[in-house]
Amino acid sequence: EGRSAMHRDMLANGKLDFAMLFESTAPAGIEIAPLLSERLHFVCADAPVRAALAGRSAVSLREVAQWPLLLPPRPNGIRALLERECQAAGLELTVAANLSGVQTIWSAVRAGLGSSVIMAGNADIAHRDEVLLLPISDPEMERPACVAQLIDLPLTHAAFEMKQLLVHTARELVSAGRWPGASLIAGTEG
Repeated sequence: EGRSAMHRDMLANGKLDFAMLFESTAPAGIEIAPLLSERLHFVCADAPVRAALAGRSAVSLREVAQWPLLLPPRPNGIRALLERECQAAGLELTVAANLSGVQTIWSAVRAGLGSSVIMAGNADIAHRDEVLLLPISDPEMERPACVAQLIDLPLTHAAFEMKQLLVHTARELVSAGRWPGASLIAGTEG
């Protein structure tokens, strides 16, 4: 459990047998197998913002850029994707604070300190009625997830079985609708 960049580094240094990474390209020496994609969501507890977006099924990137955001510090995959899309659209983000950790961000949003962009699967289900959680559209932004392992290091039988369990569990959660905002990448359903 931890950030994708940390897992990538641990994998590259031989400290992990395999990892789920949220990347679309393979770092040197690592092979990846695409698995799923997660859609980015805007989350906000601020009453006026919630009122302005009430009844909506999605929020545009232009609207997201209007509010101060609580984001993870660089380097971070979600932040990089968000900044890349804003730059392409000629939008500027207002980053109110750099916060590490999903639970820290979630707690700060719930406390009304700002809004954020997260994966729906990271939303605290116990407190979802306190916040607005909407997928971002125009453009839709998705973060790919893959299963990665070192090219030159074969997995032990135990590691291979654990990797298979990870892939099976992820597919099952997405197929059953229990991984909010996620969809299987074409060709990985079986």
